[in-house]
Amino acid sequence: KDVLETVRIIDRTGNINDLPAKEILFQYRCAHIHGVAVAGAVLKLKKSDQSKIKAAISNNLLLKKDSQPLNKPNAGSIFKNPERTAAWKLIDSIGMRGAKAGGAIVSEKHTNFIVNNGTANARDVISLIRQIGSRVEKEKGITLELEVRIVGK
Repeated sequence: KDVLETVRIIDRTGNINDLPAKEILFQYRCAHIHGVAVAGAVLKLKKSDQSKIKAAISNNLLLKKDSQPLNKPNAGSIFKNPERTAAWKLIDSIGMRGAKAGGAIVSEKHTNFIVNNGTANARDVISLIRQIGSRVEKEKGITLELEVRIVGK
């Protein structure tokens, strides 16, 4: 949000418009842009030393490789972090690391990721999401909010 100038959106009738960033409400991992498809964005970036940029990119990639299951198909972080804690810590604390539903598995590397062993379908993933949410609520008294958006039936 700090470098965003405008977002190009397509509304439900197919009209294309540019929405200024100042008209978008930003919250934790969320930009409130409803009822439209985002087709592009204009960013205002700052010039910097190329070697510093490459070093920052390399460092970020190493951190992701060390902490996330990038070698297996997944949808990224499943749940938003509730206040004062991380979703992965809650999931880990209730013993769900490695839990399975069909071909969907709670990642051993990062428990807020559900990976596909190659045979998972949407039903498997949704079942595992529900199991995690239910157990966290029952055992920790915290309702986890989805970070991913489930579409379809």
